[in-house]
Amino acid sequence: MSGMSTYRKVLFILSIIFLVFAVLYLGIGIMALMVGTSDSISEAELAQIAAASSTDARTALKIVAAVMIAYGAWEALVAILGIRGAKNPRKMGLVTIIYGIEAAVVIFGLAMALFTRSFTTSQFQGIVPVVAFFICMAIRREAHKA
Repeated sequence: MSGMSTYRKVLFILSIIFLVFAVLYLGIGIMALMVGTSDSISEAELAQIAAASSTDARTALKIVAAVMIAYGAWEALVAILGIRGAKNPRKMGLVTIIYGIEAAVVIFGLAMALFTRSFTTSQFQGIVPVVAFFICMAIRREAHKA
């Protein structure tokens, strides 16, 4: 990591953290899918846990598992692109676009929460893609200066 600018180091570390979370999301999604499709939990236990019929609970668990797996795969892709961009600033295009889209969605969500007066402080955790977008823009500026 020597020879890297501060922005590139921050993006590299942030991408490693995202990669760890992606692996966790994938693991949780796979485990949820295994529980949702296995017969190891009885129908009565599953219905009691979910406070719904067992069919509804299994279907909901499968949907949650699919979403977790898809989100984990997405985060892994973004993390790998971030690591690639941190190592070679000329390859920052796609990761900058992805973080730009994520940042726009986060800002839109925060604005909607403010307008509907349903804003909570936990929504600030979504600010990370906004910060990552500005870091990517700074790295791109550095790359174009060199």
